[in-house]
Amino acid sequence: MPYASLALGCLPYLTATVLALGLARRLGRWRRAKTPPAPLFPAATSRPAAWAGIGREICLLAGRRATWTWGIAAAWALHAALALMALGHLRVLTDFPRLWARLGLAPQAVDRLADVSGSLLGGVALAAVLLLALRRLASPRLRAITRPGDALTLALLGAVLASGLAMRLAGPVDLGPVRAYFAALARLRPVPLPDAPGFAAHFLLAQALAAALPFSKLLHALGVFPAKAGLVADSGGLPAGT
Repeated sequence: MPYASLALGCLPYLTATVLALGLARRLGRWRRAKTPPAPLFPAATSRPAAWAGIGREICLLAGRRATWTWGIAAAWALHAALALMALGHLRVLTDFPRLWARLGLAPQAVDRLADVSGSLLGGVALAAVLLLALRRLASPRLRAITRPGDALTLALLGAVLASGLAMRLAGPVDLGPVRAYFAALARLRPVPLPDAPGFAAHFLLAQALAAALPFSKLLHALGVFPAKAGLVADSGGLPAGT
């Protein structure tokens, strides 16, 4: 089916265009938004101290909470797992033989470590998504503020994680054809999808999630930085530990 092959070949470029235009639109809205004065105490003594406080708040999901709850723990586990999985996915695009040689790791050992850690992180992230979905269903307050789009993006995230986990559990994935596929996309010469079990479903679901990202609440992962930057005063900054 040449038309289907052509559509699948062009789909990543369409996804990238939607993602880029959506992010540009959202960034433009953030730049135009004005942050009201927010007197905070105690004030940080310098900009590095302010950004250090922001970093601690983001990494610990501190916000205004006083104690950790199981919902906060699940959200933290999800964010941490996704961050580590994003780093691990760099091997899908290219390998780092010099780094493995410096660490004294054989390619087979790296592959085994990637399989085990990727499966573990995928399981943790998927379990966290399910827990957060159950939390939304169990809480009347969260159900009231949940829109259909929120449920859709959460379901898409869960589907991407589930398909990736299923692909790993189905057996070792040969990254050679996958890297060749993405290299061809980068050269604007798309080729058919690699013949890896489960790759097509995982990649298509990931593209759907990427296209929906700029229009969903999942963009808070990027929006938190301009939001916090707007609170840093030119002279003092945001208090560390806020």
